[in-house]
Amino acid sequence: MVENTRIKGAIFDKDGILFNTEVFYNEAWKLAGKDFGLDVSDAFCLKMKGRSKHAIIELIQQTFPAVDPYKMRESCFKHVKRMMEENLELKPGVVEVLQYMKTRGYKTAVASSATREQIYDNLERGKILNYFDVVVAGFDIDKSKPEPDIFLKACHQLALKPEECYVFEDSPLGIQAGHAAGCYTILIPDLFEPKDQPYDEVCKDFFEVMEKIEKNEI
Repeated sequence: MVENTRIKGAIFDKDGILFNTEVFYNEAWKLAGKDFGLDVSDAFCLKMKGRSKHAIIELIQQTFPAVDPYKMRESCFKHVKRMMEENLELKPGVVEVLQYMKTRGYKTAVASSATREQIYDNLERGKILNYFDVVVAGFDIDKSKPEPDIFLKACHQLALKPEECYVFEDSPLGIQAGHAAGCYTILIPDLFEPKDQPYDEVCKDFFEVMEKIEKNEI
C-alpha cells in the first residue's frame, strides 16, 4: 500500500521525463529549420516543449511567417521519428521508480502532448507500458499545457483528486500545467532548467525522488 496516504498516484510526462528524447526534438527543430533555410534558436526549441499540434503551428506562424508551418512541423517530426528508431533510451531511474510505485500501490499515468500512437510505441519499445494504468495524449484534450486539462483528465481517469497525485515534469509549460491542476508538481530538469516556475519540489533524477519519498519529504 501507499505509505504516504496523501499521495496515491503518479503522472509522468513522456519526453524528457520517461525518455531521453528532448535532445531529439531540440536537434530536429534545428534540422527542420535548415530544411527551410532558417536558423532555429535554443529559445525557440524550449518554447516548443510540451505544446500541442495547434500550439506548435501557431508558434511557427508567429516566429517564421514566411514558412508553411505544417510542412515545417512535418519535417521536424520526421527527423524525430528517425532518431527515436535509431536510439530510444529511458531516463535514469525510470524502471526503478515505476517498480517502486507499483509495489507500493500507487496508480500511474502518462500525460503527454504527443500522439497516442507515438506514446504507445515509445512505452512498448521501452518495455514499460505495463506499468501504467492510464495514458492521456495530446488529442484527448481541448487545451494543451500550460492549461491543466491534460493532468486533470489523467487524475479523473485514475479516479483520484489532483492533490492526491504527483506530476513529474521537465518543461516550463508542463510545470505550470501541473501546478494549475493542483497536483504535487515535481521538476526534474532535462535540457533546460525552468526558472521562476511554481513547482513543489525539484529532484535531479528518479533516484532522488524515491529517496525523498522514503524520507517523507515529498
